[in-house]
Order: sequence, then structure tokens, then C-alpha cells
Amino acid sequence: MTSSTSEKKPMTLQKAFSEIHFYRGAPPIEAYKFLIEHKDEATPHLLQELKNAVQRHGHTGDYYVAHVHSLVLLSKFREKKAYPIVVELLNLPIEAIDRLIGEMITQSLHKVIISVYEGNPEPLFNLLNNHEVDVFIKKVVGSSVSGLIHQKLIDKELVIFRLQEIIASGKMNQDPAFFTALAFMTMESKLLPLYDIVRAAFKIDLISVEMMNVHYFEENLLKSTDEINLKGDLDPINNAVNEIKNLYLDHAPIPVKIERNALCPCGSNQKFKKCCIRMI
Repeated sequence: MTSSTSEKKPMTLQKAFSEIHFYRGAPPIEAYKFLIEHKDEATPHLLQELKNAVQRHGHTGDYYVAHVHSLVLLSKFREKKAYPIVVELLNLPIEAIDRLIGEMITQSLHKVIISVYEGNPEPLFNLLNNHEVDVFIKKVVGSSVSGLIHQKLIDKELVIFRLQEIIASGKMNQDPAFFTALAFMTMESKLLPLYDIVRAAFKIDLISVEMMNVHYFEENLLKSTDEINLKGDLDPINNAVNEIKNLYLDHAPIPVKIERNALCPCGSNQKFKKCCIRMI
């Protein structure tokens, strides 16, 4: 009895990397499982993919998604070397962040930050204290800070002190993005000294009503952080397979079709035939 010629080839690192490199419509579950089993060998490659995507953000194209998978897997690995690269991503213009990770911004980017946090909160406070940062990113940062408090990775009193410093400086007085993030942090982490400041911000329309209204704020102030976190929104990424399945929901499978002489979607500025064609 001869073996079937259609039998699957065994998974290897190269095959796993090729399966997470381009978007094919279905989550690469077997590749994930293999890379998780081979964490030490996979981590340098994943860090490089993430770094490349952030640095080449203006040149990446359709199908290239290695950086998205890298974010999820590095989060699963609690890889602290990813933290400065994620901070660099957060400092990009919102259009660039959206091009790179799309709905992951609102779905799980804050959980990525919680997962790879390496102990220095100042880059997060700097983002909150920057007028150029979009409201969606400031909300992500705010929920990240709440998660870090909840995970006991950052001192709650330090957060209150730094937020009071930012408010006292007056720099953010007319910034709805900052006060929207402040409202989420205050509600999620029960930052008692900031309650009245948030209520005052609601009264003068300094909080984005599309993201939070005063009734939602007041209602959730009565709940504990554990009650608010019933869906695990303030937790790190633990199940990478489920995380990527959720990101792939409602996306139909598509064939990867890239012309050999076209620029490679990875953003290298090389022709596809001289770059990532081996990943197909």
C-alpha cells in the first residue's frame, strides 16, 4: 500500500513562517501551534517582521500580514523586546496604524500592550500627553494602563499622579481625545481622585460621546473592575489561536495573487520575484 501523494508535508519553521506571511482568508492554526512550540527559534523572526512593518509602513501592501501574526504571537510569548516596537507603532499617524492592523486597533491592540509591557510606563503617558495622537489610540492607551493596573504591573497611585500632572499642565485642556481616555481609565480602574474632573469634562463636551456617554460612565463606576473585566478586556493575550480566529471572523478566503514584477507587499521596495515569492 503506497502513501498518498496528497499527504501533508510536515510543518517546519520555514513553512510556518510562509503561512503567516500573507493573508489567505483562513487563520493559520497549525502554523500557530508549531510556532508556539518553537517559541525560542520563532521569536527573533517575529520581532524582525514587526519591526520591518513599522519602519516600512508607507510601503506595505495588500496580503502582507506577518506583522499582525507577530503581534499576536509575541503577546502570547510575553516578549518584552516587542514593547518599544509597539510604542513606535502607536506613534505613527492613525492612517498608517489603520493600514497596518485595521480592526485590531479597537479589538485587541490594548491587550498586546498589556502582554508585552516591559516596566516603563512613560511612553504611554507621553502618548496621552501628545495632541497629535488620535482619540482611538489614546483610548487604546487608556485601556492598556487600566489593564496594567489590574494585572498589578503598574502602581495605581503613580498613574493618578502622572494623570494629575498632565491635567495641571493645562496642555490637554482642550483635547477631547485625552479626556475620553481619562474617562475610560477612571471608570475601569476606579481612580477616585479623578471622578470629579471626568464629570466636569462631560459637562463641557470634552469627552467623545461616540465612545462614551455620562450614563455609561456613572453606571460602570458602581461596578468593580473585576465586573467590568468579565470579558477579559483588561487581560493579556493568553490564547493566541482564539485571538487570531476572532480577527479572521467574517473575512472570506481570497487567493494570493501578486505579479512577479510588482513591488513586494512586505514593503521592501524590491520586486516580488526577488523578495517574498518563496513565501507563496
